[in-house]
Amino acid sequence: MNTPGENERISKTAMEILSVLHTGKTMDEIFDAIFAELKKIIPYDRIGLSLITDDGKITEHKVKSDAPIELGKGYSCQLSYTTLGTVLSGSGEIVEKYSHTIVGKRRVIHDLAEYVREKGRVTPYNQQLLHEGVRSSLAIPLFLGGKPAGFLFFSSRRPNVYTREHLCGDYDVCMHLLEAIRPHLALAVDKGVTITTLRETNQKLNELLKMKDDFLSIASHDLRSPLTTIIGYCRFVAGKTEMTEAQRKMVDAIGNSAGHLLLLVDDMLTLAKANAGEMSLNLQNSAPGDVLEQSILAMAFNAHNKRVEIKHFRAARREGLLDSSKMFQVFNNLIGNAIKFSYADGEIEIRETLTDDQYFFSVRDNGPGISEDDQKKLFGRFVQVGDDAAKKHMGTGLGLMICRMMVEKHGGKIWVESEIGKGATFSFTIPLGKTE
Repeated sequence: MNTPGENERISKTAMEILSVLHTGKTMDEIFDAIFAELKKIIPYDRIGLSLITDDGKITEHKVKSDAPIELGKGYSCQLSYTTLGTVLSGSGEIVEKYSHTIVGKRRVIHDLAEYVREKGRVTPYNQQLLHEGVRSSLAIPLFLGGKPAGFLFFSSRRPNVYTREHLCGDYDVCMHLLEAIRPHLALAVDKGVTITTLRETNQKLNELLKMKDDFLSIASHDLRSPLTTIIGYCRFVAGKTEMTEAQRKMVDAIGNSAGHLLLLVDDMLTLAKANAGEMSLNLQNSAPGDVLEQSILAMAFNAHNKRVEIKHFRAARREGLLDSSKMFQVFNNLIGNAIKFSYADGEIEIRETLTDDQYFFSVRDNGPGISEDDQKKLFGRFVQVGDDAAKKHMGTGLGLMICRMMVEKHGGKIWVESEIGKGATFSFTIPLGKTE
């Protein structure tokens, strides 16, 4: 029967240990704190946590020692090579000259040197333990879901430490404390392994994401120059060279494909920069309408090849602080999509208006339209909406997300209005003053 003072010591230490379990720390951090709390009540020169693996091995996961050791973290051997199996299965109590086992609860070795000699267990592992000064030990089995998960080890350089005679009144305190916290230690192992695995997985994922972004950035830069050259030569040949209709169609097809690929490359490059936190604005005084006209000129080749007429309702020109290259990409994406989804021999309508401090842009196509459900997710990453026929026209699913990022970076907002069978209108506004 514990005294009130002993019960208070058990409760206080148990509460300290339980509080550690509810932190988001790794298993190493959790057991560092637990080891420190346990030493307040249970004497040891060396303490360790060993885990039982699925293939029947016992592996030292964490060891803390007052002196240098070799049998530390990472050491592994088959559980069957040890005598620890006796504490995991069966029932009852096994009392021997140099050891005491209560099955399912604990095993105490009073004197390792005498135990090894009597049992004839002169193994390299036991020899190394003796060389490192271990004389007595206390092993506590940990179970998860009724299955053995590992052991908590206490060791001392002195024999007979974990006996009632040596610990006196503290013996019951130690054993009651271990029984009280044993289930929680097993949960700590489970939680710690999960947290550590998640952190390691996240680290690997972050490394893979960085590799992907680096690749996209390098590949995009290397692809832009040849694509720009191809598009330039296609336009030169189409405008200056006499060709048959079949030849002209081939040149147009090459130019269209290169132009489409250039848009995708620009999107990937922008996304890579955004993921790396490098997408900043180069703000200068520019008129968004002038940038729009450059985009319309760039998209005219695609519109001509699809026989889509571009109607442009201009607004007065007014300068504001904006990043012209990024706005050019926004215009290209929105106008390019309108051309792409418009039916042949159709038209797209581009409107721009000015208020005192805002610029408004919209582009309407005569395509198949977009459902209400699809409109809600349209500006997300890698989103492709509509039926399979419509998706054949689409690229990476990044363009509209990038438009949203860039418009919002300028302090504006972007939206879509559409009905099935009645085309779609994409609009955005940006302030013409200073942006954050």
